[in-house]
Amino acid sequence: DDDDDDDETVLLRRMKDIVLREREMLETLLNADDRNFHAWNYRRFLIDTISRYHFSDDYRRNKEEEVGVIKKRTREEETKYAREKISKNFSNYSAWHHRSVHFEQFDEGRDDEEGTENPSSSSSSKLSLQFQAVLNAEFELVSQAFFTEPEDQSAWMYHRWLLSQLDEYSSSSSSSKKAYKIQTLQRELHRIRDVSEMEPTCKWPALVCARLHARLAKETRDADDPAVATTHAAQAKELFERLIVLDPLRKGYYADVLGRLVL
Repeated sequence: DDDDDDDETVLLRRMKDIVLREREMLETLLNADDRNFHAWNYRRFLIDTISRYHFSDDYRRNKEEEVGVIKKRTREEETKYAREKISKNFSNYSAWHHRSVHFEQFDEGRDDEEGTENPSSSSSSKLSLQFQAVLNAEFELVSQAFFTEPEDQSAWMYHRWLLSQLDEYSSSSSSSKKAYKIQTLQRELHRIRDVSEMEPTCKWPALVCARLHARLAKETRDADDPAVATTHAAQAKELFERLIVLDPLRKGYYADVLGRLVL
């Protein structure tokens, strides 16, 4: 048994030396080329290795319950690292993607139901509010990129991912979650409409506004507000028709969306 422990210690020591050396190399590489997606993918592999094996000071593997804490801390560190890279270059799609992969906070409060009659309902409600706060902060972060570089698609793709998180969060029967979804969609529509007014020839804000109007048409229709739904649908139609002129290479896609739009 002692021999086995010694063998594992030697193996973990070697692994730790290799992993830390590789991570140091990646720091240098990403400082030189912060959009190199090969380096970002390899970084995620290394981070996963560190999270799973976490080398303690005596080169012994930590207990399973400790690994969960280490994983969360590592993900938070990676999210911060991606934020630093994004702040230097909003068009860094790899950094936006890395942030989404490692955003551990999105796993907390996403599926908690509010108003359930059990001892943990207040805790669930608190987690749900925490999730909303995290999501709101991410929408605020990505909006800064819209006003800085509206033609770059990186931030718009991340915004679309955030909307998918909103959909997943509000997929339950909770009325408060559905109300939060409509409120968030309306806020994002107003925010991006400002970008569209500043950049009338840019397709991205027009496209996102069209999609938001279509989403709001569906949500308000489901909420038994047909007048508001009709208004949103009409505005979505107008924007998709405008996109055919703004972005003629994709006119077939816009025509298809228009054909399926419920007015």
